Amino acid sequence: MAVSKKSAEDPKLLETVQMFEVITDANPDDYQSLEILKEAYSKLGREKDAVKASKRIAKIYVRLGQISFAILEYEGILQRSPDDGEALAALGELESKMPGYAAVSEPTPEQQAAERAIEAVAADVAAGEDPNEALIDFMAQQGLFPEKNRSTLVSALAAKAAEGLPGMPGPSVIDVLAERGISSVENTILFLTHATKIPFLPMETYDVDPRKAELIDRDTCIRRLVLPFDQISRTLFAVTLNPIDRQTRQMVENAAGCHVQWYITRPGDLSMKIKEVFRLNQ
Repeated sequence: MAVSKKSAEDPKLLETVQMFEVITDANPDDYQSLEILKEAYSKLGREKDAVKASKRIAKIYVRLGQISFAILEYEGILQRSPDDGEALAALGELESKMPGYAAVSEPTPEQQAAERAIEAVAADVAAGEDPNEALIDFMAQQGLFPEKNRSTLVSALAAKAAEGLPGMPGPSVIDVLAERGISSVENTILFLTHATKIPFLPMETYDVDPRKAELIDRDTCIRRLVLPFDQISRTLFAVTLNPIDRQTRQMVENAAGCHVQWYITRPGDLSMKIKEVFRLNQ
């Protein structure tokens, strides 16, 4: 990740690092503060320190029994440092506890088929299909749940949308799956990151830059549950709950006029950030 000279010398970032180094030294299991510290290191170009923080976060997840998120954290480390022996060993051990989610360095035929399935579903969205229904179709096609659950999920999603308040973030497919007992939020996020190759980012500790959020109209952010939140050099960072919704992603990329790095996050975190940025609770 390229870091501008301005970022590397940003006094606010340096102050953040100093403060959260003290906090995390005093509270070794405070993974939320470690997330903030990791992001600050990244913005300062201190990749080795960012990787160390990420390993600490992964080990905390393991201690908490959140194996899925530990796997995601180690995969993030390997995106930065593909030859990191410690991360490779830890990831192999954890994946042995979660069959079906093994990572590989080269795309398998199944992964290539998944990408073709994404393209096919994305074409349906472009043709006018509800992107949430398209996401449900994709999840069923890729085996997250049986096809017979489709109509029930579509109806449940529509019912939750009807119950929601106007002008507030709507329900997500991820939430509905958890509420119906079909797939937990953690499991669905893990599934999506593997199926789409879009990484996970916890947003609860991240400060959103309102100027970046306003690159697209707030109605789109609220309805499509998408949010640009930061930028480093020529890369804009944005989160989504529906990686199949290529139309909305393309809208953000066109508005940004630069490379967009996408992430998947937890529905509750994204809803909270959208409310904060657009002052929906006031």
